[in-house]
Amino acid sequence: MASTFLSIDCGGTTGPVTSGVSSFNGRTGAVTSQSGDYSAAQVTYDNTSSLIPAANVQAAIDYLAGQSASSASPGFSFGRAGLVNAGTYLQCESVPSNVSGRWVFINSAVIEEVFVSNELNTTYTLEFYYHDGNSINETLLGSVTVSAAYGNRFSVNWAVPSNKQLSAKVSANSAKNIVCGLSLRGTI
Repeated sequence: MASTFLSIDCGGTTGPVTSGVSSFNGRTGAVTSQSGDYSAAQVTYDNTSSLIPAANVQAAIDYLAGQSASSASPGFSFGRAGLVNAGTYLQCESVPSNVSGRWVFINSAVIEEVFVSNELNTTYTLEFYYHDGNSINETLLGSVTVSAAYGNRFSVNWAVPSNKQLSAKVSANSAKNIVCGLSLRGTI
């Protein structure tokens, strides 16, 4: 950063009065900028164009580092046609998800969102599990309830071990022609 001086006419004094930075970080005299004067957290960041949720350069860098080290996993979806009663697993393609679920291939996986839609304006609960395939070692992750709606979006925070399969089941009430998607994050 270059030193900035301001010249002020004091009206009647002999010559302009000069003011500016006289010391900074232990330096005095004609202070000039040096490497390390400011950390990235001290430098403001204008996110008008990028929309990165950051107010300083360090936060912007951390956000981008997190994005590049993460992987969304599109295609994690389940569904079932017709009337789906309580106790019924949703399917992956045409196979019940407790028999052959969606494979979690990323490390440190976390389910962040659940998206659900169905044909009826109804109330029902979905449970989500991870397992080793064919209902072996089935472990409940959590559940969501759609209340008198055609669908909903839920923010969740469910950790999933790598190399497990995911399944989804209607656990209360019923739905018709149901589709469900999961948004996961983790590292490859």
